[in-house]
Amino acid sequence: MSPPRAPGRGSRAVRPTLLAGLCAAALVTVGPPPALAGGEPAAIADHGIHTVRTAVGYDVRVDGVTRATVAVSDPGFSVRAVLDPTGKHAAVITDFDGRYGADLLALDVDSGRLTRVAAGRVTSAAYTTDGRLGYVLAGTDSGQLRLRPAEGVGPDRAVARLTGSDVQLLGWGTGGAALVTHRLAGPGGGPSLSRVDVATGTHRTVLASTGGTVYRDLRTVTVGGAVRVSAIVADHVYPCAGTSASLLLADEHGTTLTRTGTTTDSYREAVWSGDGRVAYAIQGCVSPDEKAASRGKALQRLDDLNGVYVRDLKTGGTERVVAGITANYRLDGFAGIGLRLASERLGVRVVGATGAVTAALLDAAATPTTIPTVTSGAKGTGAGTTGGAGVQAKIVPSTFIHQLWDTADNFNGNSACGPTSAVMDLAGYQLANQNGYYVSTPSRHWSPYGGYITHRYTAYGTTYDAVAPDPNWNYFAGAYGWLVETPSVGTLHYWLRDYLDRHVSYAVAETGNVTWSWIKSKIDANLMVVVSGNFAYGRYGHIALITGYLDDGRVYVNDPYGAGTDGSWDGKNTIYTLDYMRGWYAWAA
Repeated sequence: MSPPRAPGRGSRAVRPTLLAGLCAAALVTVGPPPALAGGEPAAIADHGIHTVRTAVGYDVRVDGVTRATVAVSDPGFSVRAVLDPTGKHAAVITDFDGRYGADLLALDVDSGRLTRVAAGRVTSAAYTTDGRLGYVLAGTDSGQLRLRPAEGVGPDRAVARLTGSDVQLLGWGTGGAALVTHRLAGPGGGPSLSRVDVATGTHRTVLASTGGTVYRDLRTVTVGGAVRVSAIVADHVYPCAGTSASLLLADEHGTTLTRTGTTTDSYREAVWSGDGRVAYAIQGCVSPDEKAASRGKALQRLDDLNGVYVRDLKTGGTERVVAGITANYRLDGFAGIGLRLASERLGVRVVGATGAVTAALLDAAATPTTIPTVTSGAKGTGAGTTGGAGVQAKIVPSTFIHQLWDTADNFNGNSACGPTSAVMDLAGYQLANQNGYYVSTPSRHWSPYGGYITHRYTAYGTTYDAVAPDPNWNYFAGAYGWLVETPSVGTLHYWLRDYLDRHVSYAVAETGNVTWSWIKSKIDANLMVVVSGNFAYGRYGHIALITGYLDDGRVYVNDPYGAGTDGSWDGKNTIYTLDYMRGWYAWAA
């Protein structure tokens, strides 16, 4: 006899009302982004190539001038562009979903003419110093590196096929060797770096992410005329689940030249200059002892530390140029005495030349002026527009749970993103009854559903008494014990689907092609979406809960690690792009 099943959430068209006064989702209109308060937070960079989202697609801008406009087939897709050494040609990847695009186009900068170079799942492209264009086409479990002659004269040729997922062309080394990253251990593992001989197609891994060493944010930089590779070195794929992180500069063969900044906190990204500076984004990590003992001081430490810094390696001087973590901009390189930040949607800005700015001010241009409200009843209309054409949005009501701040004091929740996201999806619905405890930080408060994450419970014929170790090797049951293999492996996708399936009475929808349109179809059916991906633009393996969408291609996310995946005590209905999450798999329940 099969075990009893959980009650469904009604029909797929109507999600039942949450308990504790939360009601059905509303369909509302959100106004356009506001002007940046308090003056411009940073200069707008007008050199090089970048993209900016418009009402009809993405403008490709070279030195501040729009040279082409490229449409996207799904609002969640973006466009990638890279300029050749002469500035006369550019490569454009269309319909980019954070992992790969649909086509590779060649742009003649002067005329604006676009020509298709390749069709298929293009992950990346980079020009050699003599103008040849290299790019990678993704396969099921590999990537093919291809090379196009300068000026497109002659046929493209296949150079090599590298086994692994997320194969990316990083750049070029001496003698025209290609520097390619790939994930040997699947989407959840860190990337490794291989050097490919273009003449023979042979390749050798020079920096390998293994169980105890994880590389993040691999980049190339020219120092003293020589190609170097920069990376973040950590001992865990999740932020703050390990014990050490540092900044690495190596030669193209993987030999360490500089390793600096060893910390127990977590680096998100880093860029090096050719004159002895390094810029990095860092977020603080809080131990269970700090969480239990210091109450609000633990969060204050995050506020004091989180941000972007520039360090002069010669003098040791360090300056904080951005206070806080931005989810909309990435470090793009140095621009004179300033630091360039890039966004596919918002363009490029320079910080640091005129003092520090806040991440909140940088992100203000991407924040709707009116947040969708949750009101009683079925789908309705919210506050309306605030000037000009609005953005339609919908949010399904949810209970937010933080994997660090809403779980037991003695629990190290740094590997608990999967269990926390799954419980958030069910809290107040299939998990209708509260199962909580008091948590000490950031102030003593009741966590109504925390017990489902860490403690044994029984629901719908299954007792969740399996246990798994947290990063401190203390064992916990509940959703954590059911979903997590070990702290280093994290949540297993098979058990995540199994966990959701045991709580609902209908089939759990799932996909390995996480598009905005698929997400919207599930939110419109009053479901929420658990997504597993490489968050922070590919830096961290992470899982979160999508609760809604905006029709400009972004989504609302309950991030169990805080807004911007930065450890802070917030994260409910944070707005992310698909590129930020880089989802590998998703489940709607």
